[in-house]
Amino acid sequence: MTSHHVRRTMAILVAATSLVACRAGGTGSAASLPTLPDLSGMAPPVQQQIREQYARLSAAAPAPGPDRARASELGRMGVLLMAAEAVPAAEPFLSQAQALDPDEPRWPYYLGHLYRMKGDPQGAAAHFTRVLSLRPDDVPALVWFGNLAIDQGHADAAVASFERALTLQPGLFAALFGLGRAALVSGAPQLAVTRFEAALAAEPRATAVNYPLAMAYRQVGRVDDAEARLRARGDAQPPLADPLMRELAEILRSPVVHEARGDRALARGQAAAAVGEFRQALALAPDRRALKQKLATALAVAGDVPAAVALYQELLAQDPNFAEAHYSLGALYLGSGQLAPAIDRFAAAVRADPSYLQAHLQLAHALRRSRAFDRALAAYQTALSVDPRLAEARLGYAVTLADAGR
Repeated sequence: MTSHHVRRTMAILVAATSLVACRAGGTGSAASLPTLPDLSGMAPPVQQQIREQYARLSAAAPAPGPDRARASELGRMGVLLMAAEAVPAAEPFLSQAQALDPDEPRWPYYLGHLYRMKGDPQGAAAHFTRVLSLRPDDVPALVWFGNLAIDQGHADAAVASFERALTLQPGLFAALFGLGRAALVSGAPQLAVTRFEAALAAEPRATAVNYPLAMAYRQVGRVDDAEARLRARGDAQPPLADPLMRELAEILRSPVVHEARGDRALARGQAAAAVGEFRQALALAPDRRALKQKLATALAVAGDVPAAVALYQELLAQDPNFAEAHYSLGALYLGSGQLAPAIDRFAAAVRADPSYLQAHLQLAHALRRSRAFDRALAAYQTALSVDPRLAEARLGYAVTLADAGR
């Protein structure tokens, strides 16, 4: 980067920092406690969580001068409101938290996202600049600031931010992608091609790269490559590892939060943790069948098959046509070698949902294993009528014919 570009970048950063100072100004602990918005549209557990936090704030008398403890409570209130999508109501709580504890980077970080959410990229960039003045090696803040700088036409500032992120985290997709975007808007298509190709090499499934890469290919005369990338365009890209935004996503006392944690734990093979999360989700939403189904699955994976079977049976007592519960029970019976009850459950699943492809397939497999060949062939044919491309059903049909000596 030339010295001119460095000076220009620093000027942008300084201007942004000044904007933060103006916007963050306030009287700190002397400011009155902001009021809560209308909470009636929120889930009851979320309403309760927000009111409890507000009661704690109301009960504690503010102290004169800096007050990190109160800043933390105000900031938590703001984050709760952001998570509940009450973004305008969150701003005064976060602003007061920042005024009371100006050396804490969390509050300008959340304010940066808040301004981004309400469509103020200049204000958002200013707050992320404040974060970087406190914590220069904050990779998520560097990436967010870089993206905002591109959106405002400040490609030089964006490049400086992304390059800093790459020195801290080599191969970071978000930074490589951002550098490609910055090169493209700066009129350097060949450099953009290099950057976008590096981003794709880092994350080959990131289809979001394909459209801007196609634009860069077209500008350098690679028309065929551009057409190929246009056909493959999409929105997929890996999420940026962002601990503070993860905290925001998980702060609410909401069944959705615990369900998502349970899903992640189960995907990682942490069945016991998944059981705990699904139980907490069910405590908040006891009537959600899908949660009971997931809890039963996690119990089975954790080795507590009797508890899983009992929960599936409870689901079927509530709804005898719950196809997924029939199927899951069938899978448990099949896994323990109990072919007759497995066949009954898979048959019940396909009666409840005739389009349930896996239930048709497992019914056919179980029938073949029990040597009910004619019924197995019919079940494989039904599966193929649902999806004629299903190779497993074609193979199963052929194996059944061979087993039957045909």
